Amino acid sequence: MFGRFFSADNPLFVPFGKLVDVVCLSLLWVVCSLPVLTLGSATAALYDSVSRCVRGGQNGPYARFFETFKSNWKTGLPAGLLIAGAAYGLYRLHYFLYLHALERGLWYGIYFFFWVLALVFIGAMGYVLPALSRFELGFGRLLGNCGRLAMGHLPSTLAMGLILTVSFILFYDFPVLSIFFLPCMAALLVSLPLERIFKPFMGEE
Repeated sequence: MFGRFFSADNPLFVPFGKLVDVVCLSLLWVVCSLPVLTLGSATAALYDSVSRCVRGGQNGPYARFFETFKSNWKTGLPAGLLIAGAAYGLYRLHYFLYLHALERGLWYGIYFFFWVLALVFIGAMGYVLPALSRFELGFGRLLGNCGRLAMGHLPSTLAMGLILTVSFILFYDFPVLSIFFLPCMAALLVSLPLERIFKPFMGEE
């Protein structure tokens, strides 16, 4: 009786197990992303583990994380560096426009227009590393296909841009609290539109 009660398959313990996975996968992503060179592979591994195991119910989230991490190193390196560089460039441009927007006038309109374009761009970048975890593509084809998907699903792209932007702001403002939940939760949220978008291009598993 007690063996069945404390079993991992007990419905009472399933949410607790998911919560443990969320925390552990988030911490794994943080640790594996600390060397910036591994950011791309770590993010692809996080997305794959979250979408398949935390959300999809498959077993072995940690084994899948490390398997995806190792198998995507070659393309993940330039993809991760590109995204990190683009994020830094957007941050600096935002800071510059924000200071001028305080003066109102024309700069206020430019600042608003920047945010619209930035959300689309951030959302488009959000396709790259999840797609890396799903498809075997070279760096050039990966970027090209993700660009076409982003423009073909613009509402989803904008939604992902908003999710990723809010996640970055929360991570920046509350880093100690965010490292335990935010990476995994952001991956879970963006998987909602992405898995639907990726589905027509994936064979049966």
